[in-house]
Amino acid sequence: MGQQVLRVDYDRNRLCRTRFEKKLHQRLSASLRHAHALAVSDYGFGIATPELVQQASAKRKSALHITLDARYRLHRYAKAGITSATPNEAELEAEHHTAIGQDTGQLERAGSATFSEMKLQSLLVTRGRTVRLFSNRGIVLHRSPFTAAIKP
Repeated sequence: MGQQVLRVDYDRNRLCRTRFEKKLHQRLSASLRHAHALAVSDYGFGIATPELVQQASAKRKSALHITLDARYRLHRYAKAGITSATPNEAELEAEHHTAIGQDTGQLERAGSATFSEMKLQSLLVTRGRTVRLFSNRGIVLHRSPFTAAIKP
């Protein structure tokens, strides 16, 4: 079974974009009938909207795992049915209008707030060489994924 990946970087005119969005919605809805998961990446260009995700997944009879990597305005997707998200620290800071730096308490507050507001199953915050994973079991991971598998 193959994978499908779509990336759209910019548009030149709105008329063309509107037709493209309609076609994208139709193809996404059709593809999701047999999908096990959906990865949504939006780099601020506005094509992967919360409405598109919500409308496309709403037609399914069974639940769909939807992972979000939204560069801007993560919380716009709060009601779109997202189950997990992967913001980096800078994106989380922008979302909460704060600076985290070395303050792990601030990271936990911002991550927990995003996790709760979006009603996620998991939230993975990347911080350079380390990550922080929030889940319904609390914070379950805070370490470097690059060294976690290496045992002395």
